[in-house]
Amino acid sequence: MTKHKTHSELAGTSKREQLRQQQAQAAQAAKLKRTITFSVIGVALLTLIAVIVVVVFNNNSKSNDPTSTLGADQIKPPNASADDYSIVVDPGKALSDAIILDIHTDYQCPYCAAYEGYFGQTFRELAERGDIELRIHPRTVIGDWLIGNDSSLRASTAVACADVVGKFYDLHSTIFANQPEKEGVGYTDEQLRSTFPRSAGITGENLATYQQCYDNRLTEGWVRASENEGYNHALPDAEDTRYHVGIRATPTFLVNGKLVSLSQTTDFSTDGVLQLLKAAA
Repeated sequence: MTKHKTHSELAGTSKREQLRQQQAQAAQAAKLKRTITFSVIGVALLTLIAVIVVVVFNNNSKSNDPTSTLGADQIKPPNASADDYSIVVDPGKALSDAIILDIHTDYQCPYCAAYEGYFGQTFRELAERGDIELRIHPRTVIGDWLIGNDSSLRASTAVACADVVGKFYDLHSTIFANQPEKEGVGYTDEQLRSTFPRSAGITGENLATYQQCYDNRLTEGWVRASENEGYNHALPDAEDTRYHVGIRATPTFLVNGKLVSLSQTTDFSTDGVLQLLKAAA
């Protein structure tokens, strides 16, 4: 026999249902309020970060004079390019019709490390064959202007010192191969002074010469001048208008002075990459 609810029971059930609905509506309203609040906070934080980046960029562009010269105790890499703002890999091997490939790279830049992994040894092989003149611009944009540490500067100073003993690209590749997984962790002096150069094959008297250069930061002035030049090196014909004021992103690739993207290639063979560069020239 079915038991029918009394009027009082029905009333109680109705009140409980109303209370449940009210609680659900209140919870939904609170959730919506939190979502809106967090969205506003997120936008505010992004705006603040953008403002900080702009301020840092402006401060650095004012404090770093691109026309500054090297001090009396400073040296420039022996294989510096004719314009003094990059290091030429395997100089003297480029053929008369060689493509000039400029790479602006930062040793703390994850994308730079990724591109180095895909193209690094191929570029070097092309340079050794004389098909390209490979010019590396060690940049400090990540450390100086985005993260706020000196690892980009010290790493760039290190590779410029490695050029003094003929091991520039070896140390260049070694540093990228050992880039920390987390951006901003940076490199220790012990890594840049001893661990990495030894791994790159710098030993004996060459190691002593390299360490003297690194310990005294003898190439730091050149690195700073190179950074200033790159930061203010405008590419007015670039489709990407951000480059109209300077090269302020890494990695940046220039083929015969023209901005080019390498992200669409699927053929990473030596000849495949050469054809890509020729098509972009």
